[in-house]
Amino acid sequence: MAKYIIKRVLLAIVTVFIICAITFFLMHAVPGGPFNREKALSEATIAALNARYNLDKPLAQQFALYLRNLLRGDFGVSLKNGREIKAIIGESFPISARLGISAMIVALLLGTVFGSTAALMRNKLPDRLIVFFSTLFTAVPSFILATLLLLVFCIKLQWVPVWSASSHSYLLPIIALSAYPMAYITRLSKTSMLDALG
Repeated sequence: MAKYIIKRVLLAIVTVFIICAITFFLMHAVPGGPFNREKALSEATIAALNARYNLDKPLAQQFALYLRNLLRGDFGVSLKNGREIKAIIGESFPISARLGISAMIVALLLGTVFGSTAALMRNKLPDRLIVFFSTLFTAVPSFILATLLLLVFCIKLQWVPVWSASSHSYLLPIIALSAYPMAYITRLSKTSMLDALG
């Protein structure tokens, strides 16, 4: 068991390293640079910025610095607003974690209930409705569903407030995030329930 766990951990580390390497070298292969703007900067300014962010060094050395900073938890500075990326992630992570955990719980609970209901009422109206909506939610991407929910319930009907600094409304984001996994769990629960009943 210990050998298997060690093997999986080493495999995960190698996979993360390969993803980091591919991402790094692909970003450097893209034409242009991080300081290209509509209003062109002077050569001296670009040279100073390249020196500031170690972009004037050889590519292999840049990659080594990139990996070292990642291991230290230093993700650099945002070129957009000059803030540390670690601080930006630290501010946003609690909201994302709460949203993700809530969506996961909703998907598990409702998916199990709907799947069991569809199995118990097989070929009846509730079963057909559940199958229809689970197929629909599987086909529609979450960002499209989120946009539709925002348009209908926030802007048109004004039943739910739009997210703001003073009003944290998690309802619609949770619905949008939980729809796809809920549909998948519904279908899985229905199949498992039918097998058990059979």
